[in-house]
Amino acid sequence: MKEKKLLILRFSGHFDLKKYLPHVAKITSLPEWKDISKILSDFTPLILSFDKNILDQLIKSKAQLNIHNKTHVYLVNTPKETALMHLYIEKTGEKKYNYCTTIQKALDYLDLSEHQKEISETLELMKRED
Repeated sequence: MKEKKLLILRFSGHFDLKKYLPHVAKITSLPEWKDISKILSDFTPLILSFDKNILDQLIKSKAQLNIHNKTHVYLVNTPKETALMHLYIEKTGEKKYNYCTTIQKALDYLDLSEHQKEISETLELMKRED
């Protein structure tokens, strides 16, 4: 959603840092990355095995990835995802990061509420491609 400077990411299956980190590194290396100011990461279809190592590795990897200065909201729906994102945001001290359980709250946070229908349709298309 280039005109909104929004990047929508959807992660599904078992969460694997070995796949996640190269994926994010590839996205942040694209020339279009500099124009992105808002990110919506849909973690709702994710199968997460929560352990402290994942949290520590995410925090450590954040310093290596060029994901700073972006408003980022994580769409979550399970207690594990919620706990992971809460601790991640708390430990990194990111003021522009948040997590939500509904698309509406996520879009409110990103100041994109007026585009709910369009963004919901995009997420639905992404879901069908899983």
